[in-house]
Amino acid sequence: MYVESLSFFKAGGNVAINPMGIGALKLLGVGFISSMMIVPGVSGSALLVVMGYFEPLLEVITSAIKFQDFWTNVLIVVIFGVGMLLGFIILSKIIEKLMEKFPVKSYFVIIGFVAASVINIFVEVLTFKVSIIEWIVAILLFILGFGVSYKFIKEEN
Repeated sequence: MYVESLSFFKAGGNVAINPMGIGALKLLGVGFISSMMIVPGVSGSALLVVMGYFEPLLEVITSAIKFQDFWTNVLIVVIFGVGMLLGFIILSKIIEKLMEKFPVKSYFVIIGFVAASVINIFVEVLTFKVSIIEWIVAILLFILGFGVSYKFIKEEN
């Protein structure tokens, strides 16, 4: 459903944000779609990058903070925020119903999203040029993070 709706938006690059007419509807939709970040393993920022809205929204917020074209920028942020709020409400209800009706399948979908995001991070990290010391520190931090998570899980049970 969301992959199909992304075709409505420009893929990649940056878009010009217009808070009027169809631009407002697109902005509302972008806010709604970026609210997918409530699903573990799905990055709202990554979705904004794919749709081409990440940098333009950062520029809008930066301009608003500097009081440049303030009311237009506030309108953009409000429209985007309303889309996110609607997305959070609607998607959380959908996820709640799916978890009630199909708990095992829902957990496996979430595990799939998380596993795919971890693989994506590893692929990205492998493109970096890092020293052996950085690899050692990274592995130690990974072990520490795993250990802390395991301890919390063990304490819950």
